[in-house]
Amino acid sequence: LSTLFLITAGFYLWLVGGNALGQGVHYLATEYGGADSGSMQATITLLRYILIIVGLVYVLSRLNFNTTTIAAISGGLSVGIGFALSTILSNFVSGILLLFERTLHPGDIIEYDGILCTVEMITIRSIRVRTSDNIEMIIPNSEFVTAPFTTYTGKSKHIRLKLPIGTSYNDNYQHVIPTLMDIASNHPLVMKNPPPEVRIENFGEYTINYQMFLWINSPMVSAIVRNELHQAILDAFAENGITIPYPTQLEIQQVSDN
Repeated sequence: LSTLFLITAGFYLWLVGGNALGQGVHYLATEYGGADSGSMQATITLLRYILIIVGLVYVLSRLNFNTTTIAAISGGLSVGIGFALSTILSNFVSGILLLFERTLHPGDIIEYDGILCTVEMITIRSIRVRTSDNIEMIIPNSEFVTAPFTTYTGKSKHIRLKLPIGTSYNDNYQHVIPTLMDIASNHPLVMKNPPPEVRIENFGEYTINYQMFLWINSPMVSAIVRNELHQAILDAFAENGITIPYPTQLEIQQVSDN
């Protein structure tokens, strides 16, 4: 009993010490070493799993468990455990694969099920993300292994926005394009390099269709940038006499004199 108590207490202290060590390494590496916080957290999580496995192996060896007996028992229970814990085991293995492949890190910005969110923590069973509306979502790890998702921070957080604009055929394109370029270049959240660009996309039935291309440094501000640019475009068009036409139905009555 004393051996069991000491081993249990030692294993608990092992877990607590490993957690404290991981937090210390994370702080030193990010604050003084300039390491990426998300990458360090993912690495420390993986090392924590390894320490837990090493601790369990040591505990079993100190308790003098016969490895042959353990193999026999686990083999007999594997079928039942497999059915009962298949989802948990699948999520656990998926989490290990995500950490090994470095597919996701805390701090990554992803789009899951059409929702833009930020990865906060990768745990044994699930990944915790937070949406732009400050809603926390818990997503099983297996979802990121078996289903497609979009990540905006795999190598860079910079993304390109495309804004369609239509103006009247009566408005000279040599006046419209510089106006749109000034709007994009003067926005504080639009990157200077690569510079914004405005192209004539096509000729519509009622409008000359332009496309504004611009880069921003984070997808989380894309909605803000779009809204502010749309307002700036409306103000600039009104100031410069540029019109955005819309289709109207005219009823023409022909009157013949008898």
